[in-house]
Amino acid sequence: MNRFLLVLGVLTLLLTSAYGQKLSPRESLAGGSPVYSPKARPYGQSQAQWLEGIWRWTTAVTADRSPHLDPDGRFCHEGQSGPVFYLSSVFIPPGGDYIRSCTIPSNVAIFLPVTATFCSPFTDGTANPEESEQCARAFTDAAIDIAVDIDGVPIDWQAFRATTGPFDIEVTANSVFGNADPFIIEDAVADGYSIMLPPLSVGMHTLHVHGNNSIPVVNFPWDVTFLLTVEPAKGAPGMEMLRQKMKIAY
Repeated sequence: MNRFLLVLGVLTLLLTSAYGQKLSPRESLAGGSPVYSPKARPYGQSQAQWLEGIWRWTTAVTADRSPHLDPDGRFCHEGQSGPVFYLSSVFIPPGGDYIRSCTIPSNVAIFLPVTATFCSPFTDGTANPEESEQCARAFTDAAIDIAVDIDGVPIDWQAFRATTGPFDIEVTANSVFGNADPFIIEDAVADGYSIMLPPLSVGMHTLHVHGNNSIPVVNFPWDVTFLLTVEPAKGAPGMEMLRQKMKIAY
């Protein structure tokens, strides 16, 4: 069975982004760190639509440069474009402990799946979108022992679950599926917990996520730490001053 599972975690400051998107409504989390509300539509898309997007990003990169497969974050920039930066965990199974370093600009939002998967007729032999949804939800339901923190501050991720409708995924040649030629996965349905973060403040940040899966046949623990270096965005002078002015006092 082909199986993806993304695991990740979160942080940020409330501000108006360099792309002119007003970052509200928001959800106040532990330590007063705001993130987009699950019902928000950052950059015009819902949480479920961004969940579709990360799978399209995943399968558009060749396996030899896949952010899912690299051991230390060296390929984190592969396939990135636009106002949202995707972060990925390891390609699981086999799970395990990983540390990934990545440098990102200060004017991009970050999409972080905490635990998410998709099912489809191709990957799981489901007969229709309803069965694919049931399959994807079952994998999410099986996630246990989840813990997410940013710079040591625990994050409450449980309100951020989304399920997509059926969607197609274009898979590049030599992808993580091991295919020699491009192909299309039809009628995939994704489900999981994910968080969208407004741009992070300039400096160093540590994102950490831990979890396990309770399904016996695919039981595996994971522990992923992201060491993020956030640099001032090119062509965006004064962004750090704007962040400081727009900090929310809690």
